[in-house]
Amino acid sequence: MPELNWLDLGAATAARTLLLRALTDADGPAQRLAQGRDGAALHDFRVALRRLRTTERAYRSSLGESGLPKKLRRRLRRLVRDTGAARDAEVHLALLAGPREILRPHQRAGLRWFEQHLHARLRREDARLRERLRRDFPRLRNKLETHLRA
Repeated sequence: MPELNWLDLGAATAARTLLLRALTDADGPAQRLAQGRDGAALHDFRVALRRLRTTERAYRSSLGESGLPKKLRRRLRRLVRDTGAARDAEVHLALLAGPREILRPHQRAGLRWFEQHLHARLRREDARLRERLRRDFPRLRNKLETHLRA
């Protein structure tokens, strides 16, 4: 594939090309996440969506009328927000994985209870997110791509 000469592109075309690349970067993590537990899939998906949204905001004025409609931006923001609870549970569990010998027995019992609570929350949120990804992401992705290629 020949190297793209960015200087030959207009600002709107270059911005749409960047957005399409960012959208493509979300595909792999979305598929890995929808299929099940991949330790890095949720993080990778969130990063890809954040890059997509940041790129869109940065180039919104260059895109002008060919920019993303407010409804698509809202749906994308909602999808990012829906990944938050699962990611929060993952982060909290990672933070709790530290040394336990400094804890007293009753504190260890409380920590075990809290970890069980977080694991249950993570399972619920993962299942909800996987269902949402299978149901909504392909349609949203297609609409975004269609709009950006127009």
